[in-house]
Amino acid sequence: MKRTQSTTKSRAAKPRKSAAKTKTRISAGVDVGKAWLDAAVHKASGKLLRQPNTPQGQAAIIGFFLEHEVTRVGIEASGSYEFEMAMPCARQASK
Repeated sequence: MKRTQSTTKSRAAKPRKSAAKTKTRISAGVDVGKAWLDAAVHKASGKLLRQPNTPQGQAAIIGFFLEHEVTRVGIEASGSYEFEMAMPCARQASK
C-alpha cells in the first residue's frame, strides 16, 4: 500500500505521553547456580551482588532489586535451580 501524505500527518498528530505518565522500566538479571546467586541491575553503574543460593541469599537479592526499583527480572535457567529464585521474585511482584 502506498503511503499518502494524509497517513503521515495522522501519525504525526498523535499526542506524546507526558514524562509524568511514563514509568521507567529498570531491568535486572540473576545468574542462578547451585551454590551462588549473581545479580546485576541494568543502568545501575555496574552494581552487582553475589549471595549464597539460600533463602537468606534470595531475600538479599530481592532487597537489592527493591533498593534499585527494579521492575523486570530475567533469571538464567540452569539445572532447575532457577525455580528457587523465581518464586520469591514472583511473590514480591504480586504485592
